[in-house]
Amino acid sequence: MKNYEELEMQRRNVTPSRFLSLVRSEIRKRGFTAISPDDLDLNYWAKGGDLEFDNNNKNNPSAPVAHERSVSRPYEMQTYIKQWNGDVYNLICEFTFWDAEERTGWGYFYFINKCNG
Repeated sequence: MKNYEELEMQRRNVTPSRFLSLVRSEIRKRGFTAISPDDLDLNYWAKGGDLEFDNNNKNNPSAPVAHERSVSRPYEMQTYIKQWNGDVYNLICEFTFWDAEERTGWGYFYFINKCNG
């Protein structure tokens, strides 16, 4: 596995489907190992859920991870995990519609997987 993978991209005037297609293509092109392009499913992303938590465990050394955050809402998701050894995994994928009739808007994607050991 690679020790460091990072991708940040944004696109304007795209549909959610087109945006995810561009992101998946870039992930494949870069040969990332910590994320599968198939995990970025439009139906799952559009549906979202009510999941949201933010556990900062810096004062609890017996916790399995130092910090974890998760958000799952329609067209907005984030998974953030920071290990005690400094390893970081962060995935943010969000979309803002400009015009509901046109179904276009602005998409933002950020991914980092950094392993120190």
